Amino acid sequence: MNEQFFMVLRDNREEIIANTVEQLSLGTEYVPKEVLKDSQLKPIISEVLDLIELVDEQQEQRLQNFFRGSKRLTWSIVTVLHIFDCIGLSVYQLMDKLAIIEDMTKEERLIALEKRVIPLRNRFVQLHVDMWENTLEIQRLALKELTAPLIPIFEKISVMPLVGTIDTERAKLIIENLLHGAVAHRSEIVLIDITAVPVVDTMVAHYMMQAVEALRLVGTRSMLVGIRPEIAQTIVNLGVQMHDFETESTLKRGVEKALRSVNRKIIEVKDS
Repeated sequence: MNEQFFMVLRDNREEIIANTVEQLSLGTEYVPKEVLKDSQLKPIISEVLDLIELVDEQQEQRLQNFFRGSKRLTWSIVTVLHIFDCIGLSVYQLMDKLAIIEDMTKEERLIALEKRVIPLRNRFVQLHVDMWENTLEIQRLALKELTAPLIPIFEKISVMPLVGTIDTERAKLIIENLLHGAVAHRSEIVLIDITAVPVVDTMVAHYMMQAVEALRLVGTRSMLVGIRPEIAQTIVNLGVQMHDFETESTLKRGVEKALRSVNRKIIEVKDS
């Protein structure tokens, strides 16, 4: 691309923007009607045209600013990428119409243009991917901090409520929290509540057995509570041997059993 190309790009900006909007209106499966009516559409197209002219660090910094601004829009990534594609098509049509860079064939013009637009488009995608990976990592770390807490509810009795799917990484964290928590709280009995665990498969049952054995080694009894009928049926169908588990169908029944084990009970006090 030479200076002549960039000059024509600047001089014919309004035509390129208008043609791009027209191209976008033909692909309503990618661009909803509300986007076509959005007052930010033409400024976004103009910004991309500015980006095409920039190189290296200038382009990268401007692109990052553009990306941060585009996040404020409610447009999907598919829509934004289609805008890039339509801008490229409109610029190519302008080059063909004005016979820009006459010593190049149509194919050479297309390749030259792609070298300007495609890397820009790909970098936008990468920024989008990086943002979501960063968001997911932050959420994962936050979940790790909040997941599987061991809660002392009475002297010598603690509960670990489990919520959601249990994978290998989370199972290891559960066992670690169980051991550290049981020792720290001097728990004689730990109730592992799986009421909110949607699926108990062979892997989950295996880790539960590991947790029970690990607690036994530090002198703590464990009880698996919250076993719903469908979970019980699944465990039976899997043929998982759970003879070492103390179990109860609900957390309430588990707490009552645990209290009896430490010679305590809940007494209802009536108003006098």
